[in-house]
Amino acid sequence: MGETALERHAAAILHRRPAKIYGYASALYLLAGYLDGKEAPRPPGLRAVFATAEPLFEFQRKTIEGALGCPVGIEYGCRDGGLVALECPEGGLHILAEGMYVEILDPDAQGRGEIVLTNLDSQAFPIIRYRTGDIGSLDPSPCPCGRGLPKLRGVEGRRTDFLVTPGGRVLHALSAIYILREIPAIREFRIVQEAIDHLVIHLVLRQPIGPTEEASMRAQFTALFGPDMRVDIVRADSLPRSASGKFRYVESRVAQPILERLMGAASSQGASSI
Repeated sequence: MGETALERHAAAILHRRPAKIYGYASALYLLAGYLDGKEAPRPPGLRAVFATAEPLFEFQRKTIEGALGCPVGIEYGCRDGGLVALECPEGGLHILAEGMYVEILDPDAQGRGEIVLTNLDSQAFPIIRYRTGDIGSLDPSPCPCGRGLPKLRGVEGRRTDFLVTPGGRVLHALSAIYILREIPAIREFRIVQEAIDHLVIHLVLRQPIGPTEEASMRAQFTALFGPDMRVDIVRADSLPRSASGKFRYVESRVAQPILERLMGAASSQGASSI
């Protein structure tokens, strides 16, 4: 998704005039930012954009909707578990219950736990109480759209998308993302928690940042995580995607065992304890 590819995608969209665009959340966000920067016209006839594969953050949704001029919906699923839920125009994330049974493993006081799937339509291989590694909760409230399908309140990401302070507090990825996303000089970033007291901030810059801006970033991370967190800032020309093409803004190498302990989850080995 470099500038050449973004230019090619933008030209294809304007030429082909699709009614729907479907893609990874981070790729759509990059495309929308590119279109905004070029002051490109909104694609005529585009009715909806569906974001999949990664959590869609609210700042991404606003940027995509602003650049493409249509609503953005979420698709939630996993490659081996199957398609799980789709967002309706009223914002309800409806589970496709005719063929998918969803449970929340060991929910906490807010109802959040690991999403577990049973695929009722899989004819190739039984998918029974499949542990996704994703954290979410069910939403029992009726949806204004009138559909009777059950809903997920949201999917907050994988266990490794959460961060942990040296003092033991668990933070959502967004709490760290907010520090970096408003800085104009930053094109892309990734926050990696290497240890309970060590963060590495990887940055791809549009323009150089000086010692003052860097000190301000460090101060904000220290305020969020506490004085015992060491923060390293690393500049890069690009940030790699995973083998499947997904992009992760946040990754913690220490969060999973802490979350499992807090949520009272059993062993992460299989689902035999469910």
